[in-house]
Amino acid sequence: MPVEDFLFSAGGGFLFGAVAGYAIKKVMKIAAVVIGLFVAGLAYLSYRGWVDVKWVTMENATRSTLTNVSGQVIDALNNTAT
Repeated sequence: MPVEDFLFSAGGGFLFGAVAGYAIKKVMKIAAVVIGLFVAGLAYLSYRGWVDVKWVTMENATRSTLTNVSGQVIDALNNTAT
């Protein structure tokens, strides 16, 4: 196998990985801002008395969702590694 083919194949994978990582990072930042604005909006509406937010229920639901997601990610990583 010529050296040029090896360099181009390795470089293409690196370039694709770098672009995918950059895109995922940007999407996650946008999602964090949107979720943060949503929670801030809920807090403001609750402060004004326009809505009644059950924060404990919301916290419990968020905690259980994050626990399930992290468990699924760990299982996926373990299955990929084996």
